[in-house]
Amino acid sequence: MLLTWTLAACLVCSARGLLTPPNAPDLFTELPPYVHEGGVLCNEENGCLTLSNATSVAGDDSLGRYVAVTRVYVTTSGARFVTAAKLYDDSNLTVFETTFPNGIEGCGVGDSSTLCSGYPVFDLTSSENSFRFVTPAGNMLGWGLYSQGSFWENSDRFRWGEHAGIAGFIVGPSYNLLVSPLEHPMGVSSWLEVKNNTAALHYGVQGRADSIPAGYRVSVIAVTGVKETEDPSFVHTVMEWGRYVQQKFGIANRSDDFTTQYLGYWTDNGAYYYYNSDDYSDYQMLLLGLSDYATAQDIPIRYLQLDSWWYYKGLGDGVKNWTARADIFPDGIESLKGTGWPILAHNRYFASDTDYADQNGGQYPFFIDGSTQKAVPLDQSFWDGLFEEALQWGLSTYEQDWLDQEYDGVSVLHTNVTLADDWLHNMAVSARQHGIPVQYCMSLPREALHGASESSVTQIRVSDDYHLAFNQWKIGHTSLFAHALGLKPFKDVFWTSNDNVNNPYVWCQSFNAGSSSYLGHVNVTEQGKPCLYWDTVDYKFRYPGDSLYENFCRNPGQMHDRAFCFTDAFLDVPEDLWQWEYCSIPTCDQDCYVHEGYSYIGNQSMTEHGYSCVDWNGFFGQQGAYCRNPEGTEDRPWCFVNADFSAMDFCDNKCLEAIEYNPALQSAVSTLSAGPVGFGDKMENINRDLVLKSCRPDGKLLQPDKPLTAIDDFFMRDDSQGYIWTTETTIGSEHTFGLIFIAEVGDRQSWTPRQLNLEKSMSKDYLSWTHYPYEENYIEHRADDAITILAFDKFMDFKIIATSPLFDVGLSRYAILGEVDKWGHVTRSRITGIFLDEISFQIEIEGSAGEVVYVYIYAGRTSGYVIRVAKCSFTSTLLRGTIDATTGLCSEHA
Repeated sequence: MLLTWTLAACLVCSARGLLTPPNAPDLFTELPPYVHEGGVLCNEENGCLTLSNATSVAGDDSLGRYVAVTRVYVTTSGARFVTAAKLYDDSNLTVFETTFPNGIEGCGVGDSSTLCSGYPVFDLTSSENSFRFVTPAGNMLGWGLYSQGSFWENSDRFRWGEHAGIAGFIVGPSYNLLVSPLEHPMGVSSWLEVKNNTAALHYGVQGRADSIPAGYRVSVIAVTGVKETEDPSFVHTVMEWGRYVQQKFGIANRSDDFTTQYLGYWTDNGAYYYYNSDDYSDYQMLLLGLSDYATAQDIPIRYLQLDSWWYYKGLGDGVKNWTARADIFPDGIESLKGTGWPILAHNRYFASDTDYADQNGGQYPFFIDGSTQKAVPLDQSFWDGLFEEALQWGLSTYEQDWLDQEYDGVSVLHTNVTLADDWLHNMAVSARQHGIPVQYCMSLPREALHGASESSVTQIRVSDDYHLAFNQWKIGHTSLFAHALGLKPFKDVFWTSNDNVNNPYVWCQSFNAGSSSYLGHVNVTEQGKPCLYWDTVDYKFRYPGDSLYENFCRNPGQMHDRAFCFTDAFLDVPEDLWQWEYCSIPTCDQDCYVHEGYSYIGNQSMTEHGYSCVDWNGFFGQQGAYCRNPEGTEDRPWCFVNADFSAMDFCDNKCLEAIEYNPALQSAVSTLSAGPVGFGDKMENINRDLVLKSCRPDGKLLQPDKPLTAIDDFFMRDDSQGYIWTTETTIGSEHTFGLIFIAEVGDRQSWTPRQLNLEKSMSKDYLSWTHYPYEENYIEHRADDAITILAFDKFMDFKIIATSPLFDVGLSRYAILGEVDKWGHVTRSRITGIFLDEISFQIEIEGSAGEVVYVYIYAGRTSGYVIRVAKCSFTSTLLRGTIDATTGLCSEHA
């Protein structure tokens, strides 16, 4: 709509028109701004911040045409503080800007929980309606400390501060809103102030900033969804928000990233070879052996991820030198070039004794934080040198991990308000100039927002490390935020088999130096009582590093002697009245071993046949009467059992190995997330059939246009039971196919296309069926009909329903079922065109050399239906095919 000067003038008086268009609920009322200067809180109330001018202006920028209310404030020292509220013609977009024309000295309050300046500030108390909040927070784009709920009942779970910043609000069925930092997001923080029955949400410059330089500007974006003809979708609002963020910075296309298009092999936390070279002398021999095995077994690995085990570390376990350790790669990473695999390489925070810092004799300027033993490079020249060297040994994509730890652990990234954005910008610019895409890992929301402004940042982790955790696949909500920001979501590595023999992951409870650790999925007490979800007592926020997922037994903060859970506890009840019980969990103390027990140094002294060990007395360099496997002489620990060392026996204290309960679930979520797909089994345990459900035989991924993402219903519930995610793929410009992922859903439900965010794929007559596990239960639907979803409520139980548009050709109705043996039934990597008229129906596909492709086609008639299977066989020269859907015949051609 065209805004008028009259409306703009009205905005001086109230922010109601900014965030709540006509007929919307009154959720936010704008409060006056403030700024700290010289240790004094300057605001209108105490008289040290004076409004000197207020004007209405019109203009345009990268987001479009706007009218703005600009206010100029002056502090008692004469410093100016300028605010602007820009309302764009789209009417659902408002940007709040704060500019410091001559800077501010002494604005820091020394506390990351509060702010140096406050604008905008919203009074939440004015709303007479109950409303819900959605706050991603913590690492992995907010997956780590994600929280949602009814605000007034759960305001203590509202995430704010340096680990948060993105805030969604849902007011009944008629209105929703998403707010976040926009410009210079690393310098902006949020603060929720709750006093008795009042609440205010503040945005502004982070509270530890020492000063603000002249001309510095930050901004906050607010996007609304308002009822017009239908209930507004919060998911749609999130997508609009992300589109505006990218538009602000002119991100039309991101760098081409091979690792988001082809299948990869990963060695990170959860992979079999994570800090484990198995029986090989070094990783060089291991990975060359993996390449030979993959070639022999025709497993289409197309790139290789190297995790943190390959480079030199220094103080605090940070990076000392990002080059290959000689004991890991005796001939350097260059030795892997024979595999033909590009490399996605991991990096972490830099150590205070890093070789690159000029303070340590290096050639680059660094800031070194001695108190945390972390360091950060200060200009682009460092990244230029790093990437130029890495390109020589085969770097294809750069993975910057531990982003939250780097930010948290380097004080200057908080006290210098510009440096954190500069740090990430220098990295991204250098990466772009060297043609290297970047993956963000362990990123806070502020870092993800910065990444959205950099075209070289292409992908982002959206869940915790795999390490066979039982809820690590639950990424529908964080995938939505990543997709909105234009970043490919990555679930992390996974296993394709249930078992990986001699793996290092255990699900028993270990004890060491008075502490216990358990990461399994037991969720009942010794007395058989069900455990409460940790979110019930908000322990995920209090103990962010203790893997408090779902309601699995844990020992956060080493509160008790071993793993336990709460059975009766509420936030409005004093904590000393909460009831808890221990859980019955197998014990694997320090006397159990993993793998072949090469590194076992426990106290086991009895063999499997009941013999007592005798003292090694120096044999193999060992002392004491304990089980050992010195020098890897056997496949498990052993010991001598007589005094003359003439007899030995094996020990049987092996740790209980972890298994992957549902490799298919891991594979499906990874593939349909439309991001990177990387598995990490022991090579002999790779399930090739499952691998090929994700890709073509040449490794090209078969994925939908967008990730599986949560629907609005997810954000309206306080419980975490049941996951319905959806995605769509459009072939050409008008033929759209849908997928509905369903896991742990407890009851039969009916959903409209809008509720499923499948308006395009269900806007015409369509066919639905169970795609996984594939069932011939086809149902023809009218356009815009609701669809019924059955209950799949077992632990890690999932199904996938597919939809395809129905086409009337002659006397029959057709639907493309696509590839029933792939996770993506119809993808652009396979089907390149659909052409039909009144008498003919053709499907164009592409394949890889030597591939045989089967495309299923539904043909419905008044007497029933038939399923045709078109077979296309490709050679090295014939890589395209045209299928006649009416006959099922395929003609291959160049």
